[in-house]
Amino acid sequence: MSKVEYSDVKQFEPMIEFFLKKHVVRNWNNASLSKEQGDVFLGSTGMTMNDIRSFLTLEIVSVLSKYDPNRKASKCTLVYTHLNNRTISLVKKLCLTKYGYGKVHYDLDTLMGNGDPDWI
Repeated sequence: MSKVEYSDVKQFEPMIEFFLKKHVVRNWNNASLSKEQGDVFLGSTGMTMNDIRSFLTLEIVSVLSKYDPNRKASKCTLVYTHLNNRTISLVKKLCLTKYGYGKVHYDLDTLMGNGDPDWI
């Protein structure tokens, strides 16, 4: 276990944005790389762009903490491979209907008829 500094994580921020653009933005119409619009929910996944950014930042911290300087692979190669695998698995999980994506969710009052019936 090696010590991870903020500057180490900060240098991989462009890589996070790359994976967000490559995998997330192209799958959701309301996804935007702008930091001001980071709190917009991505469909019915329950996640925002800022949530995915923080998830990928945590993944970087976990990779860098397990990094062994005696290995032949560089930090950048390890982080790239790990982020690629994690982002793909996250997007696959978020897009599957068995996890709730694509299903319309209404609150209980609306379903029981106590709410606004305009959607019927």
